[in-house]
Amino acid sequence: MLHCGRFNAAQSLWNAITWVTDITYIRTHEGFLYLAVVLDLFSRQVG
Repeated sequence: MLHCGRFNAAQSLWNAITWVTDITYIRTHEGFLYLAVVLDLFSRQVG
């Protein structure tokens, strides 16, 4: 059981630091705007 507890703690740490990013551009009349998005996969929050 102790081994499972260690695995869960390590898995929780890994989940807390997994992010996904994307950069895109948006065309406007004056040129381009760039949009960068960072998503935390664990909490699903956009940063």
